[in-house]
Amino acid sequence: MNLNLKKEKGSGLFFSLIAVVFLFTTLIRGALLSLVQDENFAKIIGSVCSAISALIVVFIFCYFTEEKPFKNIGFKPFDKKYLLLSVTLFLGVLFGLGKINIWFADLLKNLGIQVPNGELPLESAFWLILTIIAVGFLPAFFEEVMFRGYILSGLKELKEIYVILISGLTFSLFHGSITQIIYQFLGGMIFALLTLRANSIFPAMIMHLLNNVTIILLTYFFPTVNFFVWWTVLVGFLLLIGSLGYLIFFCKKEKDKTDEKSCKGFFIYALLGIVCYFLIWVLELISYV
Repeated sequence: MNLNLKKEKGSGLFFSLIAVVFLFTTLIRGALLSLVQDENFAKIIGSVCSAISALIVVFIFCYFTEEKPFKNIGFKPFDKKYLLLSVTLFLGVLFGLGKINIWFADLLKNLGIQVPNGELPLESAFWLILTIIAVGFLPAFFEEVMFRGYILSGLKELKEIYVILISGLTFSLFHGSITQIIYQFLGGMIFALLTLRANSIFPAMIMHLLNNVTIILLTYFFPTVNFFVWWTVLVGFLLLIGSLGYLIFFCKKEKDKTDEKSCKGFFIYALLGIVCYFLIWVLELISYV
């Protein structure tokens, strides 16, 4: 069944599929979790279900578009400088944006909004390994496949600023976290910029993986240490600003005449997903107040 959609419309459809499939699998996951008494195991199941949901979205989308799964979404070789940039950007996001995320969470607390602790299951080496796989590796791979792979690859004929903003918007909507809205929005934009400049999904995937696994390891081995002291935050911001400046001004792509296309087609086909996630956000916000 080939819907023969234009690329930006296909990206919009993919985002709506993400919302519908993830809502459906969330209901199934909720039923499974009600049978599981172990809270740690429940968190691992949740992450694994998210990965399975991503696979379902990919195969449904490929069925409707008659495309081969995981083809033409950015699994390409890339210049080695982007490997270094993925590391410097990861450090900048971890300690720079991470501090902004802490400030924003504190602001929400002061406004009377309950902030979930988001504790990881790290009581032993066994749980550490499971968490690294389920919370570190799986999201880094599947979230990049969905957002910097399928969605971004269909938007490349739009103005670059539109592509970057849409990537940040869809990424933050997907995570549905009031407390991390700024972190996820800016993070999604950075992942998109890195992917566009490298012309490959791998650098963003590496950056995403480093971020996830480092947080897990620091939490496990140094649970009482505050890594967000003034000098780590300063270094983080400097690395972030310097890396972004290099990407923007020294890795610029040549302007393409197709850059004038409208993003209206994307939003029409993504509307179902946007509405679904908006309702989820409203319900979450109500539950926190």
